Amino acid sequence: EFEVRVLSEDERNKVIINQWGVTQKVTKMVTSPPDDIDWPIKNRKDWEAYKERGFQLNMATRFPKNYKELVKLYKDRTAPLMIGGHPCGFYGSFRILCGDVGIAMLYYDDPKLVHEILDFLTDLWINIYEEVLKDVTPDWCLIWEDMAYNSGSMISPAIFKEFMLPRYKRYIGFLKAHGVNVFHVDCDGDTTGLIPLWIEGGVTGQYPLEPTGKMEMLKL
Repeated sequence: EFEVRVLSEDERNKVIINQWGVTQKVTKMVTSPPDDIDWPIKNRKDWEAYKERGFQLNMATRFPKNYKELVKLYKDRTAPLMIGGHPCGFYGSFRILCGDVGIAMLYYDDPKLVHEILDFLTDLWINIYEEVLKDVTPDWCLIWEDMAYNSGSMISPAIFKEFMLPRYKRYIGFLKAHGVNVFHVDCDGDTTGLIPLWIEGGVTGQYPLEPTGKMEMLKL
């Protein structure tokens, strides 16, 4: 994560660049999500700069100093252990870096770049988790997406099939080969159009299930 920077501030709001490099307006008066104003990646030049700055595969700095103690705790656990989660997702991470509109444009304007970014992220997670899985076997994996709203998914099944399904298969296949067998997607809204593709990719469950998004548990 990057150091958070404050760009401006008054009595009601402050504008920051957050830990992911996203420019946000944060309201002080009430507890609410910040407004995203600008995103770090809009094109290939931005991606190359961000990759060099934020995605170095340096295990010494990525792993906590008490990692060996944590491994002992994990091995002696009495509760399920998760790997993944926020911000690891094939839409979710991309959305943080580019914004919803930015992603929608890139799928059509520069699909080659999208494929490269998603391949890079998949490689990154596999390389990091390979180190973890030498020491401990988690019970389940969470893929964080938030790629739907109450009237349907924010991307089409065709987009998912082209850009995300191959990475789901590779990522989940890698984890299954290391003993992880439960895979949940964290996604709100109506995901009925995506569920068959998630299943094809190896996903075994989803949460939350929102009634307002037509997600009827018994029907599903």
